[in-house]
Amino acid sequence: MPRLLAIDGKVIGKNLATLVSLVDARDGTPVAQFAASGNGQEQALMKKLIDEIEPGKLEDKWIRGDALYSHKELVRTVVQDHGGHVLMQLKANQLKALEQAQRRFEQDAPPF
Repeated sequence: MPRLLAIDGKVIGKNLATLVSLVDARDGTPVAQFAASGNGQEQALMKKLIDEIEPGKLEDKWIRGDALYSHKELVRTVVQDHGGHVLMQLKANQLKALEQAQRRFEQDAPPF
């Protein structure tokens, strides 16, 4: 499994199907994919995809995704259940999460 992964989803056709892919972030090689008919299922497919990954496969791996993937269940599953790390975007329409992140960046870094 590559060390840096990207997760993203696409709607195919005019709401024909939704596809969520976990890929090697360096070259786009697919690692895992899930699909479902219709639109609006990206987060459900994301959870199913991550849940189906064999334990230990995400240990010390990094997953990045766009703002849609800044979802606490995804982060919790990747970090706590799989031992991985998550990088994600935050947008102004996710006000609570954005404010929490800004407050944490303003604090002193914890000692290591």
